[in-house]
Amino acid sequence: CLVAIFNQPFSMGEVTLAEKDPLKAPPRIRHKYLSDERDVDAFVAMCQEAVEIAYGMEGRVFLPADAGDALDRRDTWERYVRGYATTNYHPTSSCRIGKVVDAECKAVDVGGLRIADASVFPDIPAGNTQASCIMVGEKVSEVIGKEHSLSITYAQ
Repeated sequence: CLVAIFNQPFSMGEVTLAEKDPLKAPPRIRHKYLSDERDVDAFVAMCQEAVEIAYGMEGRVFLPADAGDALDRRDTWERYVRGYATTNYHPTSSCRIGKVVDAECKAVDVGGLRIADASVFPDIPAGNTQASCIMVGEKVSEVIGKEHSLSITYAQ
């Protein structure tokens, strides 16, 4: 199975409050997938390259029937990408360091709140986010420990 994955899109979504009081309504999440044409261009190119690789390995290409069958045409791939592209399930950067949180992951203008996950990344990593999330958590735990005169001991 060969899958085209685009890890660093140009399209940017947003997360905003639906109500002034965040406890009254869930946030509005607008993914805005493929809102930047450069993402569509990149996906189309990746799909076309994947077909070349598959054919070079004497493989077959399976697409949903409504995607079209002219695999050498851009419009076929654009229709496919717009209809079937999905997320890698690693959204990041909605609370970027320097914009929404400070260097210690304290939320700007929200007392007592820290954010220590992938949402603080200034940019989307090119790979899986797990290790980066662990590093953010470790760093914030050290900062909190120092603020409260705690010593952090790591298991061997």
